[in-house]
Amino acid sequence: MVRCEAELLAPLGPEPTFGQKLLACRAARLALRLELYDEQAARGKEWTGHDLRAFHALQNNLRLLVREIGQATPAPAKGKLPSLAEIVAEHAGKRP
Repeated sequence: MVRCEAELLAPLGPEPTFGQKLLACRAARLALRLELYDEQAARGKEWTGHDLRAFHALQNNLRLLVREIGQATPAPAKGKLPSLAEIVAEHAGKRP
């Protein structure tokens, strides 16, 4: 789980926000639960309707969390403010 969290947070820079850390922690836990379901399926366990609904709900929640984390932008390093040119370049073509 720790490796999974670290890989989810890596693109966000050295200091992800508390919220980003929470999302990555939750995503890692969901991934672990899905792995447990995969192991049951590999052993040939017959799933109940509840198992199927839980599995699909976990899959969907993980998908949404990973998407949310992926849309987050890295925080600028502390002490380094972007230059005016960087701000203009970032917002070029965007309408207010």
